[in-house]
Amino acid sequence: MLLPQLEESVRLCRKCPELAGKHVPLFGEGSTEPGGIVIIGDAPNEDEVKEGRPAVGRCGKLLRNAIRDAGFSDLPYYITNILKCRPPDNRDPSPQEMGHCWQHLEQQLLLLNPKLIITLGSVSTGMLQEKPTASVPIMRIAGQTYQARGFSCIPLVHPEHILRRRRDRDLGLSFIGHLRIALGHYERICHARQRVQEGS
Repeated sequence: MLLPQLEESVRLCRKCPELAGKHVPLFGEGSTEPGGIVIIGDAPNEDEVKEGRPAVGRCGKLLRNAIRDAGFSDLPYYITNILKCRPPDNRDPSPQEMGHCWQHLEQQLLLLNPKLIITLGSVSTGMLQEKPTASVPIMRIAGQTYQARGFSCIPLVHPEHILRRRRDRDLGLSFIGHLRIALGHYERICHARQRVQEGS
């Protein structure tokens, strides 16, 4: 299956009765070059649904500005969500909804084959664990690298959390700092693989 075929499959999905047919699902946006970076949020918000693309509105602007400030705007990155449809009232995705949509995301990741996955917030970070969980101490593990489902991963706090604590300037700076950690980790992976290829 190719990405366009998977996107059509997502568009036709009706597994979640409360979400099906409410709007066109948001599949993802960015570089589809294998070996890049995939950034995963939890679910589309109202701004994203209106514009038909991920990472827009206040949260998206914060994320994209941080990506620029961290220095990897020119790298191949792709933005998507655990859920492709927006839950009513921007509530957190239910375990059943995440279970249904994980099948789509798993196929996306296999097709994109990223060198690094960045998860935003506890929902997407918890879902990516080998044993999915809703309770992830995101503030404690943000910026730390780990392996999950065969991928290198780095969790970050969700941009919405930073917006809610706007007066905490250190939180915004640590978000950019964690993105720089992710950039360094990605570059090390790329260099290591290049050395392996040159030696083979």
